[in-house]
Amino acid sequence: MQSTKTKIVAFLIIFLSIIISAFMWKSIHFAPSEEMIKNFEGTVYIENNYNHWNEILRFIVFIGLPSILYLSYLKISNNFQVPLFYKVSNYALTFDKKSNLRLFFFILLLFLLNLLFFKTSLHELDSLHEGMWLTAGQNFFYYDDFWKKSFVTVGWGHEFLMPILSNFIFGELSINSTRFIFPIYQFINQSLLLILAYQLIYYQKFSLDIKNFIFLFFALVILFLTNFYNPIFSYREIPIILFLISIWNILNKNWILINLVSIGLLSSIAIFWGLDRGAYLNFALLLFCIFQVLNKSLKNLFIIILSIFFGWLSFYIIFGHEEFSNFFNNSIWIYSNIEYIYGIIHPSPFGNEVGSSRAGKNLILILLTSFLTIFYCMSKSERLTNNNKIILIFLFIVSIVSYKTALGRSDGPHMRGAMSWLYISLAYIFLINLGISLEKKFIKKNYLKFLSLIVVSIIIIFISKIIFINGKVLEEKQLGLISYKKHSNNYYYNENNIVNYKKLRDELEGEECINNLTYEAAIPFILSKPTCNKFYFPYSMGGKKIQSEYIHLLKISKSDKIIIKKNERYINNSPSKLLPIIFNYLETNYKIHSEIGEYLILKRNM
Repeated sequence: MQSTKTKIVAFLIIFLSIIISAFMWKSIHFAPSEEMIKNFEGTVYIENNYNHWNEILRFIVFIGLPSILYLSYLKISNNFQVPLFYKVSNYALTFDKKSNLRLFFFILLLFLLNLLFFKTSLHELDSLHEGMWLTAGQNFFYYDDFWKKSFVTVGWGHEFLMPILSNFIFGELSINSTRFIFPIYQFINQSLLLILAYQLIYYQKFSLDIKNFIFLFFALVILFLTNFYNPIFSYREIPIILFLISIWNILNKNWILINLVSIGLLSSIAIFWGLDRGAYLNFALLLFCIFQVLNKSLKNLFIIILSIFFGWLSFYIIFGHEEFSNFFNNSIWIYSNIEYIYGIIHPSPFGNEVGSSRAGKNLILILLTSFLTIFYCMSKSERLTNNNKIILIFLFIVSIVSYKTALGRSDGPHMRGAMSWLYISLAYIFLINLGISLEKKFIKKNYLKFLSLIVVSIIIIFISKIIFINGKVLEEKQLGLISYKKHSNNYYYNENNIVNYKKLRDELEGEECINNLTYEAAIPFILSKPTCNKFYFPYSMGGKKIQSEYIHLLKISKSDKIIIKKNERYINNSPSKLLPIIFNYLETNYKIHSEIGEYLILKRNM
């Protein structure tokens, strides 16, 4: 047993390390390179003389220093060990398959009802965000090209797959139809996360009643995190869920070959699905490959590497050299520069800046998860098998890597979404501890069944609120997927905008394509015309190189007109501030042709 004095000393060391890390936060400050200053003048990072690596280094120090000290403390304890690697355990999974599968499919059915009866969003068109896939989709259907005709900011699954599925399922590309794709994505997300939870829970060395109870608890957490209305856990995490499911299957010798191939293929699939999540997955995949080396599973490593190569080669063949080259250049540019365009500096923990409170809570929660993960993975207790420990480690790796989303853009929604995997990790650790506590106290089976019934009741009530509103089946204004009804695009436009859109359409009727330089990325879609070039989303167009390329494309454009907007801003920047080179060119080479509300149509000088 550790002495009270040792525990106090350990606590003080950890506490002081957090304080030191907090003080070190602002001292870690590197200036951007001269090239970045020239390319991204006027952006938040450049105005604050800020290098994008500052965020990552600050995060590593804040999380790493206390975690290393805590790890060192446990190392000197006789009750803990620090293995260099874990060997895969051969624990035999024994449970009542019929009973558990019934429970699993019951929960899945409830999730399906959640999908079928959800309230569709009838809010006004978000021309900036929804325009990303509406205009990109329209470009694809017009040109039959992806990256060649649309500069992608998020990923193929976001900008292209959504409108393609919308057209395939509903026979149209519209605001209404694309909005129905989100819940379908989210249902797939829910189902896969439920499968992962099922794997994690039923591999524990607990009694069947305890497994059933904590699985239901996990399902309730998942339902809350992945709800259709304001989810914390986004559908964009789907590839990472598949990655963790595959790891679990490999560790537990379920369809090993299929899952090794799947993990390798996810390297490319995840990048195409979403650039940021793809990067997170590939980092975790690299660590899993290192794990295979440490575990002397070189055959597994060979299969993974071969599958990675095959996956990328397949996409190269499918899309062709030109499209793949555009995809590659597009992606590299986003990875290298996007934070300098619309990055928001992450607040210091315990500071006075806006958002410091949220940032401090997030970082402390990450540290808590780090300590708990270290504690359980170093414990000599056989309650957790090596396989459980490996999964727990990769869950935490995914959690901390995913926080990069908040480090790159630390507004409220991004900071909230960046914590999604951490909540899953915490839920898993909590339920492990809950299972251990329940077994130690020898809770009666009937009592556990009663608690399980309560949890099921909560889930049913939660979903029933969706299915029945004020005691009535969903009305027309509260549409569900089972009662899909077409609304014209005008239904989602502001009344004042409808008039302006009609005037714009009339003014540009003779144009083959649209040059749009407003943050309303949906304008080309609204006008039912493709864009003249691939840069349809001005908010991702910052930087000297992109601006120069855009000017070149304007010079050879099929249209001599361009749409801008008066006094337009989004978050911190206006288009004229973000794109000074382009607007200087417009001032010299274009003149005002017409004015429609807030919109200006500029025409190229003869």
